[in-house]
Amino acid sequence: MKLNHILKAKGILEEMFDGALKKYKVTYFEACEIAHCFNEIINNGETCTIYEGVRSFFDKQKFTITDDGVGWKISL
Repeated sequence: MKLNHILKAKGILEEMFDGALKKYKVTYFEACEIAHCFNEIINNGETCTIYEGVRSFFDKQKFTITDDGVGWKISL
């Protein structure tokens, strides 16, 4: 099940960087932050962010999100 979440998020990230930023209503900066967080989740199992757009992306992909100070921890 978790593999499906990873593969779906990876596919969306690839689409974003192929020119579909408007389709997903994210800026280039947000896409870069999402990619950075995605890589950190793959390598370390979790990541932290203070950006609402990043949290929203991973929330839509059904990742686990918990409050962490002024931001959020995101994990599978």
